[in-house]
Amino acid sequence: MSRLEQILEGGLAGSSEIVSERLLRRVFRCRLDDGLEVFAKQHLFPLLRLRLRYAFRASPTQREAKRLKAAMARGLRVPDLLAERSSRGLLGPKLAVLVTKALPSDGIASHAERIAATATLAKLGIEHPDLHPDNVLILESGELAFLDFQSVRMHRRPVAGAALLRMRAKAAEAALAELGVEGLRDLLAAQMSPEEVAATLGALDRIRARQRASQRRHALRSSSRFERERFGLAWRVRIRGLELGDWSDEDACFVELEGGVRAAILAPDLLVLRARTRYLRDLWLRAALGQEFKAFTFLAYQRDAPWPWARERLYIRPHRILRGDADVLACWEPLRPSSGS
Repeated sequence: MSRLEQILEGGLAGSSEIVSERLLRRVFRCRLDDGLEVFAKQHLFPLLRLRLRYAFRASPTQREAKRLKAAMARGLRVPDLLAERSSRGLLGPKLAVLVTKALPSDGIASHAERIAATATLAKLGIEHPDLHPDNVLILESGELAFLDFQSVRMHRRPVAGAALLRMRAKAAEAALAELGVEGLRDLLAAQMSPEEVAATLGALDRIRARQRASQRRHALRSSSRFERERFGLAWRVRIRGLELGDWSDEDACFVELEGGVRAAILAPDLLVLRARTRYLRDLWLRAALGQEFKAFTFLAYQRDAPWPWARERLYIRPHRILRGDADVLACWEPLRPSSGS
């Protein structure tokens, strides 16, 4: 079997270099039998709801292949499509694979180049919703090339209005993280009018708010980062790849804290918080949104039943050895409702 066929069957070919790997998709780079360097994108469908989503519509790779051809026809520099294959079952796709030729790249575009490129895309009627740095390359020829067309929309007319604002804002997101608000404002001001700058920053605020809401949802269900498990009426969501073990706190010695929260040491490096309030859920979500808690790592959140007053648990790994109540109280201090953490 050729390396290309291995890739299309869902395998890795030879000395493949993984670029990114998540629950639903992996991207890798490799060379085929003839030495051609390619990138392969393999979409997996481990969850039934994902298969049903594509049961009556094109798979992600079928859609992306179509968009790549359309963008190339409009004169945009994109990767050459080498192969696409989607395997389906009764309930939808089981595997979808896209293989493209590697581009002769000199690296990623600068923040200014990436933001300016939105004007080119808009003029061509191409709405790219994910213009992060890795998706805009500078080729050896000096021209820009664009990647990841799965979510791209093709319009018959130039992109304008809210769609253009969203595209500009997404292109500016990485610059905000690196330059800060004032640095980004100066960067935008070199390309746009003051009104366009204000509108772009407003669109970026809305995008970030939606991202935070999405992160909260994904922190309570199976996703690329978390895995949700059910046992009876109870359910637990934990960091994917982490085995928590069958710890029981029924015979543990709990310390009474404030707000109806109790804590117990399950192991020298494992602490459980227990309560009948939603405060532990809020702590879990704050950690999932990236709030830094330097004293420990959040491992899992659990609810014993679906009703609001059900007992909840939060499993924490402190960055210290737990020996007694004093250590428990020290761990609780940065988590207290009044701490402002």
